[in-house]
Amino acid sequence: MSYSNGNLPSSALDPIPGGMLEQDAAAAYNAMYKAAQTDGVTLRPTGSSSSYRRCGSPGDYPGTYGTQHYFYGAYLAGGNLAAKPCTSNHGLGKAIDFAAADMWNWVAVNGGKYGWKKIEAFSEPWHYNFVGGVHFKPPSTRPEIWKRGQNGPWVESLQEDLKYWLPGVADISVDGDFGAKTDLAVKRFQYIHDLVSDGLVGDSTRDELHKKNVLLKLELQTVNQYWLKRRYDDVQPEEERKWIANRCVGIRQVARNDLDKGKDGWQINRRADRLHVLERTLRNIKL
Repeated sequence: MSYSNGNLPSSALDPIPGGMLEQDAAAAYNAMYKAAQTDGVTLRPTGSSSSYRRCGSPGDYPGTYGTQHYFYGAYLAGGNLAAKPCTSNHGLGKAIDFAAADMWNWVAVNGGKYGWKKIEAFSEPWHYNFVGGVHFKPPSTRPEIWKRGQNGPWVESLQEDLKYWLPGVADISVDGDFGAKTDLAVKRFQYIHDLVSDGLVGDSTRDELHKKNVLLKLELQTVNQYWLKRRYDDVQPEEERKWIANRCVGIRQVARNDLDKGKDGWQINRRADRLHVLERTLRNIKL
């Protein structure tokens, strides 16, 4: 079945360490990843949206990080080269941007054996495409629901995402083992995002994990720090409620000041989303 560029369902994607790719591309990439490790090189994309990249919507730039529309807007504003929205090979799950020179130098020499070659964006040495012509069997079949007790490359991808969303809180290793710490990190993530906090990773949790935004991440990091302290009784509920309430007042005031100046105060720096996270956390604090 074919899907439109940047709108692949999770069933058409498989995880790699640090991202997602179309299934054949992912199988070849994961084989290449292991080969690179034997040479002392650990491959990884620059970020989760540096492998498969959603199409997104007009107006994503500058507020909604990670979509094709965002990167094209950044390019028009003077940033790195980017394809027109919904035409990128990232949107087919068959392109990746590597994070460091030792990675793309290794792929330049060895990637062809795994179907990964340089065929476009020649001014960007970090950008590679999966061209096929090879077949690698996925190491294991990815279950529809991820849960404690499983292991595999999809768990590594999950752990990378959790460490992104819960910096300093998700005390987990990226080892592909869905153990107790990964289970707790999933439940924390679900709690913050108003999902059922059961540790079961289905489509709704995966969708939230892939909606990454740098500014929203910083807000969540702050909330997570307070929530973690609550779990160990270092912070009293009244103190937490007061702190978060004051932060809500601050965001509202700054947004209104911008509105008075004729700016879209709620969209700047994702203030509406950040306020929503804080208010949702505030409602869940039990006095």
